[in-house]
Amino acid sequence: MVTLEEPAQHDGKMVTVKGKVEGQKTTAAGVTYLNFGGRYPNHTFSCRAFPDKFPDGVPACEGKVVEVTGKIKMHEGKPSMDLKGPDKIKVLESEGEPEKPTP
Repeated sequence: MVTLEEPAQHDGKMVTVKGKVEGQKTTAAGVTYLNFGGRYPNHTFSCRAFPDKFPDGVPACEGKVVEVTGKIKMHEGKPSMDLKGPDKIKVLESEGEPEKPTP
């Protein structure tokens, strides 16, 4: 498990990063961005989810703690990750709210 302070140290490696999503935005083309460690452009780490990998859409993550798994790459001087499918993102909890069991 990698904290939000560590992704840049793992460039090119497959890792799981845990942190709170500070911003979530979906473009007109259907690409969803998750920003951690601050809102864009002040984030410290980001993820991209492409619509062909998330046919049912990306879950609402803003304000929630999540775990994302994928390969770290540097983009515009900041670590980022392309999410390869719904199984690569796990919503753990909302701010101040315990995780709810899945039926």
